[in-house]
Amino acid sequence: MKNPLILWIALGSLFLNIGVVSAAGFVIWQNWGNPTEADTPWAALEAAGFDDDNWADLDTLLEGRNLSIDELVERMDEQTDFALDQLWQETIDPEVLFDTFNQIEDERTALSRALFEDFVSYLATLPLDQRGALMELLFEGEDFALWPL
Repeated sequence: MKNPLILWIALGSLFLNIGVVSAAGFVIWQNWGNPTEADTPWAALEAAGFDDDNWADLDTLLEGRNLSIDELVERMDEQTDFALDQLWQETIDPEVLFDTFNQIEDERTALSRALFEDFVSYLATLPLDQRGALMELLFEGEDFALWPL
């Protein structure tokens, strides 16, 4: 880069913008997004009678879900590396690349279906009030997705 001063100015501006947005978000969260303890989904779950056995079952379900997703992501990374290697070959065999893509897509679809079925089966074991409270808790943030892949 011919003029590093421009880079430093751009980086400074970026960090300043991040700081301003973070501060504004914190103020908004403090004023509007911080419900009282009685209004939280956790309190609704406790009021619905969610007990230690329910938590253990949910924990097992979510841990298995995370492990399955991590394993698939690892396989996808390996297949991506393979596909990139194939693209750098002297001659490209499109069938090999299509087969690799189809294999990963089939695995992703099958895993997504299995995870959805496991989640629905778990929810079916809960009474309606516990099910509703749990779904409010899970869908409150952006960490949980009904279709994770």
